[in-house]
Amino acid sequence: MTTEEELVAAKNRIKERLFALPGVLLVGVGAKEVGGVLTTQPAVKVLVREKFPARALAAAELIPSEVDGIPTDVVGIGGIVPHASERPPGVLNPAMREDKEPRLRPLTSGAYLGPEGVNSQGTLGCFLKDRIQEWKVYALTCQHVITDDGAFTPLPLVSRVGQPRGVDGFLCSDIFGAYVAGAEEYAVNPDGRKSRVADRDEGLIRLRPGERWRPFVEGIGEITGVHPLTPLESSSKYPVRKYGGRTQKTGGVVSGMYDSPRQADNLILVTPHPRPDQQAWDTRHFSWHGDSGSVVVNDTGTNDPDGKPVVEVVGLLYGGTPANPGESAVMPIQKVLERFAHHELLVLEVATIRNSAPVNTVPDPPPGTPAADASDGAVPAPTGALAGIEADLQASPAGRLLHALWRDHREELAALVRHERRVAVAWHRGGGPGLVQLLVRMSARADLALPQTLAGRPLDDCVDQLHREFREHAGPDLRAALDRAHSALPRLAGLTYPQLIDALGRA
Repeated sequence: MTTEEELVAAKNRIKERLFALPGVLLVGVGAKEVGGVLTTQPAVKVLVREKFPARALAAAELIPSEVDGIPTDVVGIGGIVPHASERPPGVLNPAMREDKEPRLRPLTSGAYLGPEGVNSQGTLGCFLKDRIQEWKVYALTCQHVITDDGAFTPLPLVSRVGQPRGVDGFLCSDIFGAYVAGAEEYAVNPDGRKSRVADRDEGLIRLRPGERWRPFVEGIGEITGVHPLTPLESSSKYPVRKYGGRTQKTGGVVSGMYDSPRQADNLILVTPHPRPDQQAWDTRHFSWHGDSGSVVVNDTGTNDPDGKPVVEVVGLLYGGTPANPGESAVMPIQKVLERFAHHELLVLEVATIRNSAPVNTVPDPPPGTPAADASDGAVPAPTGALAGIEADLQASPAGRLLHALWRDHREELAALVRHERRVAVAWHRGGGPGLVQLLVRMSARADLALPQTLAGRPLDDCVDQLHREFREHAGPDLRAALDRAHSALPRLAGLTYPQLIDALGRA
């Protein structure tokens, strides 16, 4: 019997050579397919854009039939694409529908959502809680849902997200929060279609204060935890299910877990449920357009010690494979959380019935929170605001020092926030992101002012602490630039934007 260690070792030994071959997209482990049917035999699986017969390939391009005694399985998938707007071929599952679900309150996993005023809709996957700023609660979906598959550029804390009311058609105008962060990465196929072959397609929406929400998957039950899929589970047809805005509740099994060229264990593929005893969930399509952003949970049929049915989040669904429309692409939930921590420095956890109440209300931000950090997107940032701020800074020697600090050293500053833990903690706890957002908004609102305190500390003390932490870890050139800019900075507490620019001119 193949062990998990042997399976992973075989995959790792060959994957770098395979990624160098033309057409190889992903390499992983999973259940071997024979005649298009999944078996329970573990294999090293190689996903290629198009599968060719051996006689059509050069010797150096052939993929071995086994690695260390473990069979390989080459599968042509045509790429991986976000769910497109066209209907799937053939007869649809009766659960699929064209009508748009009316608003759900409290908010629940499985509800439709989309950006305000944009013809794009997907599914609310689950809720995430901020482990540092505990009053913040987020809804997770796919970034391509927010961007309308690249046609729309959302602005953090400005672009609002909601649900369809059921009376004004496709557009989402029942607002519950604002877009915060996310990313999507695609490649363009020779036929012009976009393939999702990179590492991200997750989007984050901050719920506004007062919104009510439940750690509950519509039609399935309360979320009890998170389940990181193991290589052996991915090779044994591990059962999963989901509730999407388009196809509602469907079931499937994991066919494999894959590495991308840049990230290990970055993709799960799910195929529709083959069991005849699950007729309510059987369909030729585990998911389709409108289901993007739904969470995939396990379907083990077991209960926790307290009797609650196990409903653990496995991953975030975002697309499918053109060569096999029945198969769906899922990002492991732990990878999604890791990327938010690495790129956006957000320390998040999935909201479950263990760390949340059955029904929750987003609290108001604590006293002293910067206006931008507390915002739900109600105050839009002005178009061209950054260019206007740059021009205002250039008007004084002190302002030019501040502008030069960012212009000449922004890559090192960003690297310190991403990779130096003490700097990252000081940046977030010191209100750095909120202060930046607030300054942008203040440039168009003369009535907005910087706060006197942040989290109970004087604002200028927080700024001084940020200066010390960045300076301690900076290189010589950045350290000197930080000192010059800090010495020219006036005391900031309570200043409006015109007052700040005037104080810089007099510094």
